[in-house]
Order: sequence, then structure tokens, then C-alpha cells
Amino acid sequence: MIDSTGSASPPRRVVSLDLLRGLTIFAMIFVNDIAGVAGTPAWLKHFAPSDGNGMTVVDVVFPAFLFIVGLAIPLAFRTREGKGEATGTTMLHVLTRTASLLVIGVLMVNSDVVSPDGLINPNLWTLLMYAGVFLVWVRWPTQTARHKTIQRSLQLAGALLLVALALIYRGGDATGWMQLRPYVVDSVPASVVSGSGLQRQREDGTTVTCIDGDYCRWYENSGTSRDITPFTQDLRLAGWTGVQGLSFHGQLRTRFGSDDAWPRTEQEIDLLTGYLSYNRSSYQIKAGRMYRSSGLGFYNFDGASLVWKGPGWLWVDAYGGWSLARAWLYRYLTGDSPDGA
Repeated sequence: MIDSTGSASPPRRVVSLDLLRGLTIFAMIFVNDIAGVAGTPAWLKHFAPSDGNGMTVVDVVFPAFLFIVGLAIPLAFRTREGKGEATGTTMLHVLTRTASLLVIGVLMVNSDVVSPDGLINPNLWTLLMYAGVFLVWVRWPTQTARHKTIQRSLQLAGALLLVALALIYRGGDATGWMQLRPYVVDSVPASVVSGSGLQRQREDGTTVTCIDGDYCRWYENSGTSRDITPFTQDLRLAGWTGVQGLSFHGQLRTRFGSDDAWPRTEQEIDLLTGYLSYNRSSYQIKAGRMYRSSGLGFYNFDGASLVWKGPGWLWVDAYGGWSLARAWLYRYLTGDSPDGA
């Protein structure tokens, strides 16, 4: 907003929204802290049973928070539009804020499981983590160039501190770094469990349910803690050859997984599609690896297809080739056979 003197005035706050936001955050912290206190009355806990019909004041906190978020979004956009800010700048601010909240959330969630056998005391790690968060994201006064320099220096120091803490982080069994919430292994390959049949026993006496050629599974909250962070990335390519109407297309999918620590998460790389396409006004020809989807399912095949546009509403669509395993995970779509799927 610009006042009559031509200088920018601070944006006006919506007091009622600020009050509701403050009360909601206070209630959120309060109910989280009191949840584990013995003798807490039922109306200060989530309604139980979870599948029953009812609610308490605790069940209102999160919906109220979401209501505030939804109400604040148009107000925030309107304020920025009033300042003459470009749409691209606003969207960049939204993406930056989103990434910041995700980073802070990952750090906070993992602070609960810092291993005491790691490189740093868990309490010290948590304290330094919050100090780094404050240095990076707290808004400092920047009335002068000197203030801006100080702010940038503090933000850089905080960012370096957070990176260092992520590198020295040890969680669960104190192996690896930045271990995202260690899980308990509840399955092993069927080949390592002796015996036959659906129900078998491991050497330690644990009863497991097995499927030949697949995994034996059990469901207990005990076992060796391991960590997994599978990451899947798609790469789509498209290019033109210089010949009118002739182009090539491809899609690669890679997964950087856990080296068989969990089913279907080992490292893989697959060519999902890769074909040449020749387009003219009345027809289109494709050759290579492609897929089709319809109400009957998903079809992935190596072959060719032809689409001909006839007069009026007449269309002819034909395709054929060597079909790959249908309806399996991508891991098997490019394999020789679906064994073990």
C-alpha cells in the first residue's frame, strides 16, 4: 500500500485472523504436551474409538488450522497484488516457502530419533538444529545496507550449520546419514527361510507367512532397524529429426533404492517408452516401445501403431507387436518374464 506521501506503508493485519491463528497454535501445542499426562480427562484427548461417532475439542484443532490456511491464502495473494508484485515473483515465494517448511519438518521429525551412539549428543544436535532454523528463517530488521549484510551472513551461517548437522546425523542404529524415520524389517526373502508351505518358522522361532519365490512376512514391532529412502525419477525426452512430421520420444524411469532392504525398492532403470513418430494431416505412425491404456487396463508393448483420420467422424486405430507383462509393476514391464512378480 502507498500512502499520500508516496512511501510504502506496512500491510494491514487482519486482527481476527491473527487471534484465531494464535489460539489455534496455542491449543495445538497444549494438547500435544498434555496427551501423555496421566489422568487427562477424555475431552482433552482425541475421541476414542477412532472409528466411532463423536469428537472432542482436540479433534477441532487441526481442522481449525486448515481453515486458517485456506482463509489466509487469498488475503496474502491480494496483498502482494496490491503491491504490484508480478505473478511469477509470487509463485516463486510460494515455492520457496513450501520448500522451507518441508526442510524444517524433516529436521524436526528426525530430531526425535537421533541415536545416542552417533557422532553428537542427541540433545545438542536438536539444540543446534533449532538454532540453525532460527538463523536462516527469522526475519531480521533490514533498514540499512549494513543490516542486510548482517542478515545474509547469519542466514549463510545457519544454512551451513544445518548442512553440517544433516551430514553428521545418525538415527536408529547409528548407520547412514539423515536416516528418515528408521523402520523395522518385517519381511525376508522366502529363499532364506527353511521349510515349505505357507506358515514356517525362522531360526529364532518367529512364525512367518511365506509365498514361494517371494517374501516371508511377519508383523511385530521388534527386529533389526534399517532405513530406506527410495527415490524414483522419470526422464522424458522428445526431439525432432529435421524431417517434417518425424520425431522421437522416450521415457526413462530410474529408482535409487535400498539394495534389497525392502521388496520392490532395489535400484532399477527401465525404458518405459521409446519410439519414432511420423505425423501427417490424415495419419500418424509410431514404431518402437509404447503403451496404451483403456478401460480394460494398461498395455505396454514393442511394435507399431497406426492412426488414420477418415472423413467426418471415422477414425481407424490399429496397433500390434510383442506385449510385455501387463498389469505388473514397472519393474517387470521390460523384463523377459514376470517370474517373481
